[in-house]
Amino acid sequence: MVLSIEARPELRSVEPQSQSSLHVVLVLHAHGQAVDVRPPLSCVLSLDASGSMHGEPLEQAIRSVQLAADLASPTDALGLVVFETNAAQVVPLTPMDEPGKRLLRARAERLRAGGNTNIEAALRIAAKQLCAADPCSRRSILLLSDGSPNEGMTSARSLRELAKSGRPHMGISCLGYGPKHDEDILGAIAEGGGGRYAFVPHPLRCRRELAMALGAQGDVVADGIEVALQPAEGVEIVRVVGQSDLRWSNKGLIAPLADMDDDAKQVLPILVRLPGVISPKGLLIRVRLRHRCARTGEVIEQEVEVTIDVKAGTPEPDPIVTEYLLLAYGAEERARARSMADRGQFAGAAEIIRQFLYRFASLPPAVVAPGSALGELRESLVDDVVAYDRRPSAEAYANFRKHTMNGQPPSLLGRSKGGALSRDFGKRTAGLFQQAAVVVVGGPWAGHRFSLGESNAIGRTPSSDIPLPSPLVSHRHAEIYAVEGEYWICDLGSTNLTSVNGRRVANEPCKLTPGDVIRVGDVDLRFELGSAIGIGLAGPAFAGLR
Repeated sequence: MVLSIEARPELRSVEPQSQSSLHVVLVLHAHGQAVDVRPPLSCVLSLDASGSMHGEPLEQAIRSVQLAADLASPTDALGLVVFETNAAQVVPLTPMDEPGKRLLRARAERLRAGGNTNIEAALRIAAKQLCAADPCSRRSILLLSDGSPNEGMTSARSLRELAKSGRPHMGISCLGYGPKHDEDILGAIAEGGGGRYAFVPHPLRCRRELAMALGAQGDVVADGIEVALQPAEGVEIVRVVGQSDLRWSNKGLIAPLADMDDDAKQVLPILVRLPGVISPKGLLIRVRLRHRCARTGEVIEQEVEVTIDVKAGTPEPDPIVTEYLLLAYGAEERARARSMADRGQFAGAAEIIRQFLYRFASLPPAVVAPGSALGELRESLVDDVVAYDRRPSAEAYANFRKHTMNGQPPSLLGRSKGGALSRDFGKRTAGLFQQAAVVVVGGPWAGHRFSLGESNAIGRTPSSDIPLPSPLVSHRHAEIYAVEGEYWICDLGSTNLTSVNGRRVANEPCKLTPGDVIRVGDVDLRFELGSAIGIGLAGPAFAGLR
């Protein structure tokens, strides 16, 4: 079974006569580790070639497409669509054997920038290409844009609906390129297409981010996921938390969900209102799960009944459901605060987050420990409060906003660093690089040494590759990564900034040389190079602080 589903009511029991409301949480868990051979990819790369892409942005995007050709297997098929005022098919969906790779590389080399931005036309042409793709392949669109659409459809809502129209036959993921793209629109397209949005802050990052996004398409083990909710007699579905793309059918309320890779979990909280008299069986909802196995193309359906014990006595809450609900409502409150901050109401945005953080006070310390899902959420919310309290400039807020929207949907838990193929493709963009390390200079952690791999996230929680548990270090503060044998550092929208040798690292990454002193919050790190030559496929030797 590719997907398993578990249903957990918020309370372990209810009394026979009850008119209260409660939550039911559905937990989907993907199991794909037994897959020996990944499914072939059928992916159309949709590339923005509008006037704002002129120069290095387009040059790096072209190199990224050429790298994608090198990474793909002969069983994969890639296509290339370019859009500006209009959109055009540059390369039809073509198997990535040697002639196919040469074709994609050569035609990408001839691209030029000019015109406006028509994302609608790009999506329509790309979707038409995928109609002829192998039905057993993983069919997807990978869209990269550096601006806002100003031709064709221009609203987030209309483009999300267009992306939804391709479900469940294809997925769409988006890369926001540079500081001026519209993350709300690209995020809406990815949400409608069951994929993910990622931020590419600088052209130098384009190759790595596009490679990882392409690899992520091959990591998917279940796509076209839909849940149909049929409430029992007298039970009313009040809302599905965190879901806006719902529709009613003769099968019940339909919730389309994001694609899932191996070992990922997806949480769907449902608020229901109980009838005055509950059936002795305690039936609340009938759930029908429908999804496609990405490896075989087989469509699988399964049903489960959500029940609750009916008995007299004080109801006992399920602590696991309590955690899931905090994650779901935390994401909602964070979005509500962000909406206020978008209007410049930073004090109100900070207060929304503070009020929600009070809910963590009554939880056992182990539940919100650093590294746990709730612990990670709390640290992210703390950073939000710090950022809003500073009343940032428009430029600083836009940068912070894009970085904090980066990543997977809030309901999707599991491999935040990507699946096996995504990580492998990311490693292969690093090229040959020397062994290197950063050493903490001064303070209580002086002498701690962290060996570097091709990608190294710096933050204050144990989930970071370089954990620095200081209150002045952000949850996701900075990243050191290798590109073609050289190490670079970039800031990740931190609240206490990053500098190299006293010079601030802002929107552009900084190349590191031996002896450079990196300041992350209030912690100094010295960059050191070793003598041995490493291969881009080598991983970091992780060393955590104790």
